Amino acid sequence: MAVGSFITQRVYWKNEAAFNDTTWTGLAAADAIVARTVSLQASDNRAPSKSKRGTPDVTTSLPRMQTSGFSVSAEWRPSGTIGVASDMGPALKSFFGTQTLSGTGTGVATTVSASPSPTATGFTVATATGMAVGDLIYVTVGSRREATRIKTIATAALTVDELSAAPTSGAAVVDSVTYKLTTAVPASLAIANILGGKQEVVTGGMVESLEISFGKQDEVMVSVNGVSARYRGNSESTALTDPATTTVVGAPLNGIVGAGVVNGAEVKVLGLKLSLQNAIKLRDMDIGDAYATEAFRADYRMGTIEVSFYLDDHTIVDLGESHTNVPFSLALGSTNGSMLGVVCPLVEWDRTPLPAGESDAPVMTVRGTLYASSTGNDAVFIGE
Repeated sequence: MAVGSFITQRVYWKNEAAFNDTTWTGLAAADAIVARTVSLQASDNRAPSKSKRGTPDVTTSLPRMQTSGFSVSAEWRPSGTIGVASDMGPALKSFFGTQTLSGTGTGVATTVSASPSPTATGFTVATATGMAVGDLIYVTVGSRREATRIKTIATAALTVDELSAAPTSGAAVVDSVTYKLTTAVPASLAIANILGGKQEVVTGGMVESLEISFGKQDEVMVSVNGVSARYRGNSESTALTDPATTTVVGAPLNGIVGAGVVNGAEVKVLGLKLSLQNAIKLRDMDIGDAYATEAFRADYRMGTIEVSFYLDDHTIVDLGESHTNVPFSLALGSTNGSMLGVVCPLVEWDRTPLPAGESDAPVMTVRGTLYASSTGNDAVFIGE
C-alpha cells in the first residue's frame, strides 16, 4: 500500500442541476481545479445518551443530523480564450448567481468607432452583438487596458462607468465572462477531494463567503467558504467515478500588467483584496428530512475592498474624508482571454489615519464598502 502525498491531491467541482442532486457521481477530468488548499468538513453531531442505568458510565450515543461545509483556495487562471470560463467558474457562479458568457461563449472583440466622438463614459463600437448590460469589458485607454461595466446599450452605443480618459478611435474593446449578482439564490456545488487513494464529497454546497486577492508579484487567488447539505466519506462515495486525471485551462496571472481607476482617474495600486458575504443559509430544520432541502438568503449581501498604495497618491484618502462614493476598477493583463478585472460602481471609503513607521516608503491600506448604485444587484462585477 502506498502512503500517498499531498502533491498528488486532486480537487473537482461542478454546479449541480438541482440542490443536493447526483451531479457528484458524474464528475470528469474537466471539472478539476488547481487548488492550493482544500478542506471538506463534516460532523455527525452525535450526542452521548444521559439515560440512567445504575452506573456513571455513558453507554451509547444518540444520532443527530449531520452538518458539513467546505473551504477551498485556488489560483484564478483566465482560460486564455475570450468567452470561455475558467476553472473557477462554478464557484464564482455559485456565489454571484449569474455567469454571462460574452457572445454566448464565442467571445466579443470589437473596436471604438470614430463617430460620435468617444468620451470616458460612453462610445460607439463597431458591433455590440453578443454584449449585454452589466458585462465587464476591457477598453484600451492609451497603452493599457482598463476594466469598466456596460451600463446601457443602444444598438452599438455603450455607456460605461467612467474610464481614466476617452478611448481613441479604433481602440480595442473586449467583452469578458462576467459574474453578476442576482436576487435569486445561486446554484449549488458538488465538490470532490481525492488523496492517497481515498475520496470524499460534499453536495448541496453553497458559497457563503468569497475573497479574491490581487497583487503585483503574486498570482490572483480566490478563496471560497460555505456550507453543504451532505458529506460523504470514503466508504460512502463509491458512486463517484474517480476521473483519475485533471484537465485544467489557462495560465497563472499576476499584476505585472494592470491598471487601477478610481472616480475616473488613474490610481497606482499595490494590491487589492475583495471580500464578499452572501448571507446564505440552509433549510435544514424540518422534521422528516435527513439533510437540507434547499438554501435561502437570510440577510443582505455585504462586500468590502481593501486597496493598498504608496502615499504619494492620496486620492482615495481624500475620498474617505469627504465620504464621496465613487466607482473603482482594476484590470490585470492585456491579452484577449487572459485578463481579469473587478468593477465596483459605488464605493464608500473609510476614513484612514496616516500610517506609522520608521523607514521605507509609507504605504496605506484603505477599506471601502461596496454599495449598489441603482438596481440593487450591481455592487460589484468581476470578469475573466
